[in-house]
Amino acid sequence: MAQAVSPPVGRTVAGSAYLLAAVTTLLWVACSLPAGPAQIATDHRDATTPIHREAILLVPALLLLVLLPVGMALARRVRGAQAILASTDAFVAIYAGLALGTAPTRDDPAARIMLGVLLLLGLLSAVEAWRCTRPDGDTLKVPALKGVRLAICLIVLMTPPDLLLSDQRERASLLAPFLLVTLGSGGALMVKTLPGLRAVCGMVLVLVAAHLVVTLRLTLQEGDPPLAALGLSGRATLALAIAVAVVAAVHWVFLLREARRSGA
Repeated sequence: MAQAVSPPVGRTVAGSAYLLAAVTTLLWVACSLPAGPAQIATDHRDATTPIHREAILLVPALLLLVLLPVGMALARRVRGAQAILASTDAFVAIYAGLALGTAPTRDDPAARIMLGVLLLLGLLSAVEAWRCTRPDGDTLKVPALKGVRLAICLIVLMTPPDLLLSDQRERASLLAPFLLVTLGSGGALMVKTLPGLRAVCGMVLVLVAAHLVVTLRLTLQEGDPPLAALGLSGRATLALAIAVAVVAAVHWVFLLREARRSGA
């Protein structure tokens, strides 16, 4: 059965979505510029650019903040919005798994377990996205993958805190991908309307934007090689990151208002 096509989003929602993508694009450009002089001599010409210092953490977040708001604004069917959320979960889980598999801590037993779980979540999310794009998706005799993914993430997030710190090695940051997948899968499981799914996506965008701000502050203040001082480009990068977080929050407010008006 074909799903009904919903009317386009309002001007405020569409405008804030495109504004978020535009400001994030500017931030991406700023992250490619030297943030300031290094305290020590370095032969690498990009050693002081944020995108080089923390590419693994910055690139996926920037990509999501450019594509997700516009994609959700253009979505006109519930199944399309569910496919976007599932695809986002697949991207986050698989990317985090690949990054963890190439990290220096990959031989840590806890990291190996997290790697396996992330790749499993990525596979389940990809299958869910594929289901949502099929015209006969409603008739497929496949278990509810959203519930399975949510259950796996909740089990991981309930990991005892003492297991996340061993031999002075911090592991709590490994939980961040699971939090994003929890929001995506849980929201898609509980919300059945297009405005409601857009609001779920808006919450994910706010968290990704906050991750950008924290990552940039840490890499510019504590990264290697240390910076002597932030130049104009570095200060502009931090200001743009904060602007992205503000626009993402405003966009989420507009999405929540739209969902409330529709009764979602």
